[in-house]
Amino acid sequence: MLKRYCGIGWHMLYVSAVAMAAAAAADGKVIPTITDKTLVAWVRLANLDQQGSGALSIMSGDEFDSITFGERAAARWMAGSHVFSRTQSAQEQLACPGETAARDECVMVAIAYEGKDIRIFRNGQLYVAYETTSQARYGRNTEVLLGLRAAGSYGVHGHWNGAIEEARLYDVALTEEQVESLVRDQISTVKPLGWWTFDEEVVCDKMGNFPDGKPMGNVRIAEGALILDGTGYVLISDKRQPAYQEVQAGFYTPPRVGQMWDTWLYFHEGVYYMYYICGQPWDAHEFATSPDGVHWTYQGVVVKPRPGTTWVGTGHIWKSPNFDQNGQWIMNYSEWVGDKQDIMFITSTDLRNWTKVDESKRFVQDTRWYKEKGRWDCIDAVQGDDGYLYGYFTADPKPTPGICGFGAARSKNGIDWEAIPPVEGDMHGEFGGIQKIGDKYYITMSEGRIGIGESYKGPFWKQVKNHNVFNGDIYFPRFFHTAPDGPLMNHFYKDGPIFAAPLKDIEIDQEGTLRLVWWKGNDKLKDEAIPVSFETGDGAVRMLKYEFAQDRTYVIEGDAQLNEETTGILFDRGDASGDCIVFEQERTHYGRMNRDGQSRQLTTEHTVNRDKDFGEQQHFRLVLHGDMAEVYVNDYLTILKRVQNYGRIGFLGGSRDVAGISNVRVWASKQGAIVPSGGDA
Repeated sequence: MLKRYCGIGWHMLYVSAVAMAAAAAADGKVIPTITDKTLVAWVRLANLDQQGSGALSIMSGDEFDSITFGERAAARWMAGSHVFSRTQSAQEQLACPGETAARDECVMVAIAYEGKDIRIFRNGQLYVAYETTSQARYGRNTEVLLGLRAAGSYGVHGHWNGAIEEARLYDVALTEEQVESLVRDQISTVKPLGWWTFDEEVVCDKMGNFPDGKPMGNVRIAEGALILDGTGYVLISDKRQPAYQEVQAGFYTPPRVGQMWDTWLYFHEGVYYMYYICGQPWDAHEFATSPDGVHWTYQGVVVKPRPGTTWVGTGHIWKSPNFDQNGQWIMNYSEWVGDKQDIMFITSTDLRNWTKVDESKRFVQDTRWYKEKGRWDCIDAVQGDDGYLYGYFTADPKPTPGICGFGAARSKNGIDWEAIPPVEGDMHGEFGGIQKIGDKYYITMSEGRIGIGESYKGPFWKQVKNHNVFNGDIYFPRFFHTAPDGPLMNHFYKDGPIFAAPLKDIEIDQEGTLRLVWWKGNDKLKDEAIPVSFETGDGAVRMLKYEFAQDRTYVIEGDAQLNEETTGILFDRGDASGDCIVFEQERTHYGRMNRDGQSRQLTTEHTVNRDKDFGEQQHFRLVLHGDMAEVYVNDYLTILKRVQNYGRIGFLGGSRDVAGISNVRVWASKQGAIVPSGGDA
């Protein structure tokens, strides 16, 4: 319940919110197609300086309409819309009166959309009227936002700072007289489609057409109003349900749902350990464990930084060089205090309980080669042949031609480190990790770029083919050094609620090129076989009858026969359009498809080339959880993308006589079905 949990953490609300949304869906509520409409909100502004904040928005994918304040012109009300497609210019808005409401003064704002006409009202009086080129059309995928302008693939924008006392959505355009007659807490003659008052503990639609709201961030109800401080909002949707679950399959997020960054792993005595930084801003290292590298369970906090730390940085783990004598593992982490970042160390004898090393061991910038107050974060270590551990990490070397843009150091005991000059090469960015594979040393950088060296001392030059092994909505991939069957790679999804991703296996071809491939351990995601059947149609687009839940992990496999037709996977939006994955012999594409009867128009937005010929007959594998999708072709990773997934998936290609996609099989994971080994784990 909102009042009960808002002081504990908003993630606790997700479990009940998901159940309520599921119940609403079970009631069979169907949102009608909406074009003409009216948005109404009674609001209070905490300040008149906020820019682009949204009180009430209706949204589908990236398209939205919103009651927006002060985005293009200060202190003016406007009709917010995707890329300003239905919004006046700043010069036009300056002709409207500036807002002068006091902090505790309630203002009613309404926006009516009728054909090409848009009318904005303030306290029942016409504020401005103008004509636009077209209106947005909303259907089954409609979502509502309270206290936010937009939350699409471009991110989350426009948090409201103040209060919302009431909000309404009408599926008709109200007249000026009808707007003027509206009274708070009283049903109008024209009944709203959605009506939100805040006199209960849960944000619910009094008309019963929309699911209960899911608070995102710092949100609370007090004295009959929704209170927002410019950091939180309420999502009203049965399409996006990022619930925390005790055991999570493949994709993992902590109890502070989505508030994590950077992952690093270790395997010991049958248990997989995943460590990560957590919070907003990052205020701890936490960890989860798994019996199989697939099903993860939260375990708790590893380390908290000292008081006064702005944020805590990421780390890596290695065995002490004296492990046979002291039985210790060593982990590093950083603390950003004031205007400076230092690297610290902790030790453990069980990988669960960690102790901070004395402050005297703090590793700081060596100004002979590195900027005094530059980055200094995240050592990954490899054993040299001279008795030293050699570590590489994120740093800011002093500009030198032909030098890699990260730091280098060495240590005899894994705790006392001395900086050494940065190595030669052409790799720059945040340093992910280093791994010896065969007779070469491979490094990862930032968003997934690969460098190769003949020695652990460098130089490191970028991999010529398949230079970025991801090319997707991910960040900071690292080598999982101690995986049971050889090194794997781990990473996380960004540009939305953060989730650690399924592990990836590594293949090195005869030329030494590194590519990522399907890890056989991920077959454990296939807990439940889903019967495959298709809706009737012309065969060019074949939709599965099954509706995919947002909080389960799915594996979809099949064969693709490339022909003159576009062959691929479609994520249907319900409005004759959708995101799609398209297969070609040497490339894989992500884009948007619009359908009009037999006509299909494809707009390609992203292309991945792995420098490999996959042939005309391809086996594909799609792994899906919520909006996170990753595609494998002939076991090679191709596309990783956050997609607009509304639960309906189909296939492109073929005709009545020839099927471009065949042998389709679907599996779902069992969330919460596996208990990790290891006693109190």
